[in-house]
Amino acid sequence: MSAGDASQQYGPEWELLESVCRGVDTPDDQDALRRLCGASLQWGKVLDDALRHRMLTLLADAIIRSGATAALPLRVGEHLRTVLALNRYRRGVWYRECGRVVEAFRAVQVDTAVRKGGAYEPTIYGGDGRRWMGDIDLLIRARDHATVVNVLQDLGYEQGLYDFDAEVIVPFGRVELIKYKLNPDHLPTYTLRTGDPLVPVLEVDCATSLTWARSPYQVPVDDVLATLDTVEAGAGTKIAV
Repeated sequence: MSAGDASQQYGPEWELLESVCRGVDTPDDQDALRRLCGASLQWGKVLDDALRHRMLTLLADAIIRSGATAALPLRVGEHLRTVLALNRYRRGVWYRECGRVVEAFRAVQVDTAVRKGGAYEPTIYGGDGRRWMGDIDLLIRARDHATVVNVLQDLGYEQGLYDFDAEVIVPFGRVELIKYKLNPDHLPTYTLRTGDPLVPVLEVDCATSLTWARSPYQVPVDDVLATLDTVEAGAGTKIAV
């Protein structure tokens, strides 16, 4: 679908997000983005769609780098700058903690690789903080399950998800734990209260497969962990991807 088709079918708000996905690295791309931002956009819809697709920080970076902020409503521009600054701060906290976890694994001879956003951010996205950072996704061997759990608990992690209203980590119930046992491609999520007012919690998600339980195809984890590259992720952290 061309940009024009997208604009006609979904509106200029969606066209703006598509342009961000394609990249705004050339002068022509940046000119096109500035023209879109100067159109009569429904900025509430833009922000809602960007948030829903986890593109808000990517959108903020593209608009700021393209010099398009002058075309935005004042408060929208302020919001995007704040969101991007917060994500860049979160990035530092995220990678420092990721490095702490990986180093603790290494100390007990557990090999691990950083997956998904943690690997994409310093490579595909250039390490500039425009990629939203969620949980810390790691790949481990299934046989290291028990050791990994012990390490995470020693580091202060608790099994379960954080309840922001009650300000407690809620352990998984029996139903959730049975689901993890029936689908043993992931350990249950472990959550850490960081004490940082801007990044109060971080989660670790350890996978034992690059696909999923009962997938018709599998990638041998031993082969993956034997062929890793080391990447400088900033915040004084080097990661294996």
